[in-house]
Amino acid sequence: MTVTIGTDGLVDAVAINPRALRKGAQAIEELTREAVREAQRDWFGRLAAQDPAPASKERLRARLEEIQAEYSLRMEEINRLMAGLLSTR
Repeated sequence: MTVTIGTDGLVDAVAINPRALRKGAQAIEELTREAVREAQRDWFGRLAAQDPAPASKERLRARLEEIQAEYSLRMEEINRLMAGLLSTR
């Protein structure tokens, strides 16, 4: 699974390997969470390198917290959709 973060700090794309669908909702949730966190760390690192101001890290940290909250809402939605897909098999 791969996740891409856009320049605005929000999730831009999610690619799910079809094999992951066979692992169940809990495994997909974990894979997605890990992929998003990796993408966020990468985005945070690239952005921090561009903004050396003393308060930049705190601004970025606050923005990442906002992104994480949005991610949690999206994950709940994805989990509901995946549970629906898995129950129709």
